[in-house]
Amino acid sequence: MNSTIKFSTEWEGKLYEQWGILKEVIPYSLVKYSLFAPRPDLEDKPEKYFMTSYVLTTVDNATKLDIIQEGNRPNAIQEAPQDETNPILIALKEVAESSVEK
Repeated sequence: MNSTIKFSTEWEGKLYEQWGILKEVIPYSLVKYSLFAPRPDLEDKPEKYFMTSYVLTTVDNATKLDIIQEGNRPNAIQEAPQDETNPILIALKEVAESSVEK
């Protein structure tokens, strides 16, 4: 697999970019990628990347989404759990709902 990916987002009027490599895709089950989130004190090296996995499972006749981040980035801070206002979750919901309607 190993396709390159790039995310761009605006926060407080500044554009931020992150990049990485798509590691694994299992349709309807898993998307996994490595990602580098640049900081002034962080060199772009493979060991500075973190992994993100989006895992879909069926639970009680519904689809459950788990978002898992793993990494050993120096000074990384675990973000608080996010709710339905997270832009990634909003986009995933739109894609999921549009594919169900077809």
